[in-house]
Amino acid sequence: MNKSPLRVLLLEDSPTDALLLQRQLQQVAPGHYLVETVRTLAEGQASLDRQTYDLLLVDLQLPDSTGMATLQALAPLRRAVPILVLTGNREDALILEAAHEGAEEFLIKGEFQASELHRAMRYAIAHREAEMAQRLADERLRLVSDSLPAILAYISLDYRYQMVNKAWCQWNRATPD
Repeated sequence: MNKSPLRVLLLEDSPTDALLLQRQLQQVAPGHYLVETVRTLAEGQASLDRQTYDLLLVDLQLPDSTGMATLQALAPLRRAVPILVLTGNREDALILEAAHEGAEEFLIKGEFQASELHRAMRYAIAHREAEMAQRLADERLRLVSDSLPAILAYISLDYRYQMVNKAWCQWNRATPD
């Protein structure tokens, strides 16, 4: 059984860096990735309007967008498509901010091998799939618990309410959040 290649959108303004990334992926996982490269955020957004992708590889220094503004512009996608950041900037604050803005992984240009890129991409995709499965399971749990007449509350070990059902809200004259 052949799996179709994973569709990757690479936002990278340097043709040299883009070619290097594509060669690294071809070396470590021949035929596993189908990479489309765009040079600007605007081109990337246009591609995302036309096509669905399994992963975004994003350089934070594009001609029309730099730094966190690039990730913020991609924010509406972060639940559906994992984002892996590629940059030459090694500042810890930037890495943490990128994670806060939805980046799954962060690689420093010139400091990773092809196998590390492949691993990071697989991890980002697997992590996003696990998150989506968890969201679906949580939603199913909510639907089931809300359909029960019993009063239910899920409380964490530190005694914080994690979830309550409709019957609990009615009993406590509260609104679900």
